[in-house]
Amino acid sequence: IKAWKLCSDNLTFSLEAERSTLTSFDEHEAENLIFTGGRDNRIRMYARSDGKVLKVLESHKNAICKTVMCPSRRKLLSLDEDRRLFSWDLDNIMNPEEMHAFAGNLTILRYLSKTSLIAGDVKGYIKVW
Repeated sequence: IKAWKLCSDNLTFSLEAERSTLTSFDEHEAENLIFTGGRDNRIRMYARSDGKVLKVLESHKNAICKTVMCPSRRKLLSLDEDRRLFSWDLDNIMNPEEMHAFAGNLTILRYLSKTSLIAGDVKGYIKVW
């Protein structure tokens, strides 16, 4: 993974990703962390400064569809193909909390503000936390 500043050729950072197909990417600028999800059911946490893998998170049993970092808290959300939604506290990263989502497939998962999360499914249901 390589990222450049817009409108220039300056490389911002480069990550050595695993060979599995990456399906999700998010960052926490204040913490200088980057998160990726992949078809190998794992989430990887990288140091943005040098691109090194800091931790590999392995609670999901299916490919990761989405990772979303909370802008104001040290929380990461991850969603897999089985609709399992986990909340990861960066201070206790190895013990995620499973959140119960929808019976249908989630299509939207993002933070509306620094504390409100919105999720929507293929049937048009929307839930705000």
